[in-house]
Amino acid sequence: MQAVILASDDGWHIEELKRSLNRKNIKAERVPITELGAGIASNFQLKYRDKILDDFDYIFVRVIPGGSLEQIILRMDILNRMAALGKKIINKPSVIEKTVDKYYTQFILADHGLPTPETFVTEDFRQALEYCEKWGDVILKPIFGSLGKGIVRLKDEDTAYRVLRAWDENNFVFYLQKYIEHGQSDIRVFVCKGEIIAASERCGASWKTNVARGAFSKKIELPQNIKDMALKTAEILNLDYTGIDIVLENGSYKNAYIIEVNSIPGWYGLQQVTEFNIADRIIDLMI
Repeated sequence: MQAVILASDDGWHIEELKRSLNRKNIKAERVPITELGAGIASNFQLKYRDKILDDFDYIFVRVIPGGSLEQIILRMDILNRMAALGKKIINKPSVIEKTVDKYYTQFILADHGLPTPETFVTEDFRQALEYCEKWGDVILKPIFGSLGKGIVRLKDEDTAYRVLRAWDENNFVFYLQKYIEHGQSDIRVFVCKGEIIAASERCGASWKTNVARGAFSKKIELPQNIKDMALKTAEILNLDYTGIDIVLENGSYKNAYIIEVNSIPGWYGLQQVTEFNIADRIIDLMI
């Protein structure tokens, strides 16, 4: 058995997955998705440089880097093609397409009655500035992105004007959310195959609570309403595994909001407060 791990470079998550795969006697190879080639009416379906990958059984998606519209479409087309040919891909390409887009994810959740922050999306600078003035305290996010990169908090009119104008000049869209006071912490819930396998409270030095931005994790026990929110989210989006981020307004479990759903989640911080090996659970799911 063989597996391809799609990632741009080696790192902690890649090494964890490789070790878990090796324990299952599955040979693993890291391949950048940007260096894949696909054939049609050819003697191969998928290749990496001079190596044919047709005999690989599993494709584990860890990184889909940014790029032009054509590049992004091609990468997803290749994954969809491989899924149609019967390759086992985690998470499924159709799911990644939904969840990589924050607006798409949020409106699906809202339409199913799940609590999400008040959100406004537009390409128009004037309307974006209007909502910054209306809400007073706003989070501006890239519509694509992760690890907390590029997220800006706008709390005054002058700062909002300058930042929004810079985004407008670079042809970025404005994805705005009303800031929810959450005491510099949030909850990460890790769901695998319809089961919550781990959870933590992530505590940051500022309003950003990503472990990649310096936050640390504490193990917690989840109340039932948070469990229900996480499991329903994973089910609605058809996620094989996911990391779901939830904020509690003023620390209240009764006022919880889903702020991120990750179809390519990290678990470094969560592993520090979890007794079992999370990568092993993910690979068990894949198999």
